[in-house]
Amino acid sequence: MNRPHSSSYSSTIRMENASIIRKNAQFIKSSMLTMISEGVIEKDHGYVIREEIDKLKKNPQFFRRDKE
Repeated sequence: MNRPHSSSYSSTIRMENASIIRKNAQFIKSSMLTMISEGVIEKDHGYVIREEIDKLKKNPQFFRRDKE
């Protein structure tokens, strides 16, 4: 069985994980607006979550894309 070089493989996994995290963070961020408008959560709580996601997006280490 041919396996990719381990560092290349782990780099690909990290990039895929970062992509999944970015996608889910965006989904949660947009869902907060819906939940606020439907009265499911309080406005202040929804905006705190949205602000925390914005902080993560600005952190280059958290969403770093590895170079191959």
